[in-house]
Amino acid sequence: MPFCANENQRKMHELYIESYRTGSMEAHKDSQRQWIEDKGPNGESNQGWIETYIDPENIRAYYEAFVAIVDKEQSKMFKQLADNSEVIIPKLPWPKE
Repeated sequence: MPFCANENQRKMHELYIESYRTGSMEAHKDSQRQWIEDKGPNGESNQGWIETYIDPENIRAYYEAFVAIVDKEQSKMFKQLADNSEVIIPKLPWPKE
């Protein structure tokens, strides 16, 4: 907790702890809501039973955990690519459909 950069991150980690201690799926879902609200961090992390797309019943999920550090220069290039996507996409070599 002492290394959280802001209130969103602190609340997210509190909810992780609650979820792990109690097994509460609602606490886990709330942690994910906090993660989404943490806009533009220099570093971020996420953990839990996140990926359910493998199971058509949405009962099983893959556990994942990651820590990511933002590369500001590369992020600028990706933003520029996204900003120019309306010009770039029509030039790609596949049918419009």
